[in-house]
Amino acid sequence: MDPIIELHDVEGDGNCFYRSLFDIIRNDPLIMQSFSIPCPRREECKKEDEDFAVQAIRNKVADAFFVNRDRSEYIIAKNMMKGLIELLQTMTDHEEIKNLQSMYPLLSYVRRTLRRSQNTDVVPVEERNAFLFLLCMNNCARVIREKPICASSIEIEIVRHILEKHHGVHLEIISDKYIFLHPHEKKWMNDLHNSLVAQGINGKDNLRVALMMNCDNVHYMYASFVKTTSRNPASTLFENRLLLALIQKQLVYSR
Repeated sequence: MDPIIELHDVEGDGNCFYRSLFDIIRNDPLIMQSFSIPCPRREECKKEDEDFAVQAIRNKVADAFFVNRDRSEYIIAKNMMKGLIELLQTMTDHEEIKNLQSMYPLLSYVRRTLRRSQNTDVVPVEERNAFLFLLCMNNCARVIREKPICASSIEIEIVRHILEKHHGVHLEIISDKYIFLHPHEKKWMNDLHNSLVAQGINGKDNLRVALMMNCDNVHYMYASFVKTTSRNPASTLFENRLLLALIQKQLVYSR
């Protein structure tokens, strides 16, 4: 039985998460519209189409850091930023901080903002903390818009929220590269199946699944699901119950 999932690589220029996302959604006009991306008229996108899409997605994610935009997206950004600030203010292991910053460059901008603002004139603790929070939110929004840095967990969760809330798409991210090097290996299929079931994916109506792979916390690729009929092309968005059924079928076949 042929593998049901095929891995696709993208340019590793700091925009790999956004490039992978564009390739996942490019055939869905409604999702493209929600990210303010015009649907390419040609079958194959040119580099300028992809670059425009990357910037449009970055702009949409950056908007979540402002309270006057989508409220639910802002709440995600706010809560995750508060947790990040608390983490950085309490961490004392400089080597651990350095390792985290190498994997998630956005952390370095938050830490730099906190360090530069230590001597601010805002004296009362509550006012100072509020000031630091707004400063970190504004700086992160600017960095996400302007700099090609690897996506952090904040950006990923914002994108996940947009896809699932507005478009019924669950974005699953797997971290083990070996699953694509050995597509018939049962372990990754079991892990993917169990993860989707544990999140209640199988019990949701009209839900599609998109799949990315994160390699060593620095590079993202995306996957397409091979359709069951030869006349249909591979799809990057797959109906949840059909995907689970195909995984189960492949597990049975590989015994």
